[in-house]
Amino acid sequence: MVIKIKTLLEIYKELKETFYQKTNIDIGRGTVIDMFFSAIADQFSTIYQTIEDNKKPYLFTEQTGDELDSTGYFVSLPRIDGESDENYKYRLMNWNLRHASCNSTAINDKCKELEFSTAANYVQYTKGVGTATIYLTPLSYDEDDIRLAIDEATDKVSTVINPSSRVEFRVPTPVDVKFVAYLKIKTDGDQYIIKQEVSDKVKDYVNSIAPGDYLELGDINEIGLAVDGVEYFNIVQVYLDDEESTDFEILQTIKARFVYNQIIWWDVES
Repeated sequence: MVIKIKTLLEIYKELKETFYQKTNIDIGRGTVIDMFFSAIADQFSTIYQTIEDNKKPYLFTEQTGDELDSTGYFVSLPRIDGESDENYKYRLMNWNLRHASCNSTAINDKCKELEFSTAANYVQYTKGVGTATIYLTPLSYDEDDIRLAIDEATDKVSTVINPSSRVEFRVPTPVDVKFVAYLKIKTDGDQYIIKQEVSDKVKDYVNSIAPGDYLELGDINEIGLAVDGVEYFNIVQVYLDDEESTDFEILQTIKARFVYNQIIWWDVES
């Protein structure tokens, strides 16, 4: 079963769209009805997340008797005669683990086919046996691009997901990245053009770092020094969401996504 977690914004928009379909009245921002919808969406979002967080990671672990038998038949693994509930659960667990490897390969192959995500990382057992999370990096963090990424992944991956598994899709949290850098330009260089080229190349580097890889200051310094017209370039400070980092290598986890913001220039006098 594929789980699509609705955000507060999604719930809010669906409420407004449903209201419009039934009344043909477009609700303006800041009106009493709009604030009412916002309050309802907030409550539903909390309830929805609570339900998700409290789902049993693999239902058969809590089942007994006929209910457990039904699960076994569902996955074509019936109970053996005098076999106890505990032994049957153990056999079902082993069956799930054996099939997880094959299923993982199929899911990863589908993730490589995605057009509306620049990266897709499949992580097993995020909430226990029989669960997984796919972290999607959309083409941008625009609401429409996020929805396209999730919808496409859901459609493609659902064709190969084990029916007894629970998979959810999440978009990594964007992490704003700023740099402070010393820069010295050669005497015949155009300051504006050179700064723009360095900035563009650093942006391409930061935004292309794959989940699980590192942002390395040494690599960025090499990128800056390789630009024509640059005599000296050195990163002296890095800020992640306005918090200074003192590391020379910064891991980008699968739950986060580095997004380039700017370089603050400290010009070096000739």
